[in-house]
Amino acid sequence: MPIFDYTQNSTGITSYTAGDGISIQGNSISAKVSVEEDNATQIYNGAIYTPVVKPTAMKPQLIIYTAPSSPNIDVVIQKAETKLTLQTNENGAVTVDIPLFGTWDISATLDGEKVTNQVAISTVRQYIVTLSKAVVCGVLWDKTNTSTQLSRLTIDSDPNSLVTVDITTEPQPAVGTGAGNSPFDQYLPWAGMEEYNIIGGAVSYKKGEPGFSRTMYNTVVYIPEFYYQVFDTDNVRCFYVSDKQLDGFKVHPGSNVYVGRYLTGIDHTSTRSGLKYDGNISRSSARSYTTQMGTGWQVMDYATWCAIGLLYIVEFADWNSQLKIGFGTTGTQDVNTGNTDPMTYHTGYAGANGKSFIQYRNIEAIYGTTWQWLDGINIRDNQIYICNNPANFSDSITQYYSDTNTAFGAGSYIKSLAYSNEYSWVFVPASSGGSSSTYIPDDTYGGEGLRVLMVGSSYSYGLGSGMYIWAQNYKADSSMSYAGWRLEFRRSLEVQR
Repeated sequence: MPIFDYTQNSTGITSYTAGDGISIQGNSISAKVSVEEDNATQIYNGAIYTPVVKPTAMKPQLIIYTAPSSPNIDVVIQKAETKLTLQTNENGAVTVDIPLFGTWDISATLDGEKVTNQVAISTVRQYIVTLSKAVVCGVLWDKTNTSTQLSRLTIDSDPNSLVTVDITTEPQPAVGTGAGNSPFDQYLPWAGMEEYNIIGGAVSYKKGEPGFSRTMYNTVVYIPEFYYQVFDTDNVRCFYVSDKQLDGFKVHPGSNVYVGRYLTGIDHTSTRSGLKYDGNISRSSARSYTTQMGTGWQVMDYATWCAIGLLYIVEFADWNSQLKIGFGTTGTQDVNTGNTDPMTYHTGYAGANGKSFIQYRNIEAIYGTTWQWLDGINIRDNQIYICNNPANFSDSITQYYSDTNTAFGAGSYIKSLAYSNEYSWVFVPASSGGSSSTYIPDDTYGGEGLRVLMVGSSYSYGLGSGMYIWAQNYKADSSMSYAGWRLEFRRSLEVQR
């Protein structure tokens, strides 16, 4: 006769169920080990049992991790007058049985900074909490589910025990000059995606400061440095973003950059409001124009596009960006840059859905307006090669390009993404089989031989557009009216990464 059965769910949390003859009340177990009323020993199911009713203490268990891992530090756990002080082990963790139900405050000092958390203990099971100086948010993608939605990971549900904050509300993009809000507005890197002017090759006025102008100066959006981690299994992939360096996290190569707020203007050297955006230009020509602008300027690269895609998916937890943010200009091309300027919130669409630009975190028309060339990526027979140093960007696969060990394998709506342990930050469509409302509902276009990449799509692609649309069906010297581009800026000391 078992005292209790225990099971672990998909998140690794243990739950307990009473066995026959067992009663769990509060944090105590009462076990009647025989149906007999006397004390005679008897044989039952091959074992010897003595009839007795005996209360046995069974308490909730709390595991506390520190991030970064901090061995041999004091952790204080307190509920009202009950206070426990314990020391972390060599792995920077503490395991303790909790004597009382209710909300417990947890605190420790990490690298000279007091860090706190709370846990609500309500049942007899295992609880896991992380004490961290970092903000870590994550989502879980069930690759077998046709839904475009991902699951938000909480401190309690995260199977890898990395998440440090619970996101309990969903982002609400704005329509026109209306209000919007997002729980991520209080957390870096999202909260740091603000507008700046670049003047004379230097970062200058910030939006809101005297002198800032979207029409007089090149205007960019800063993507703060952030760290990522991706866990992949046969059926599940977890994406994490942290604002600070933690064990196992790497700096994202597309962060700590300034990306053009606007599509590049028809003068080939501007990311300013009120211009017709550039077209009929090849990637090779676009790169040559950036060399005329001085140190730090480049064509937006593949790593930065992947960084924006990762920040979006962790924030919105849904592959369907058109459903979440807006369609983009799927019905008209005759719109100048700055269409979203009247908006007071950083994310949403400017007017009629499908007839106006969208913006994500102040980046206007990241999709749904025109195709946009990406630099730092070349594709040969569907194999993906990347370079993260703009000084070495090329239209050939030179010694500076690395094989990501991923391959494009789609050709219509995306069903799955490729994965590489070394380059887990890349977004590469691996297979098709989705639709405009299932899996990853963005379209793809393939091409053999040596190819380059366009993203974003043009106004004519309708529901095939979106954050992850992919076209590798052109070469570096190809140009067409619906292919534009976006500028990117790095301060000179940050070019090497």
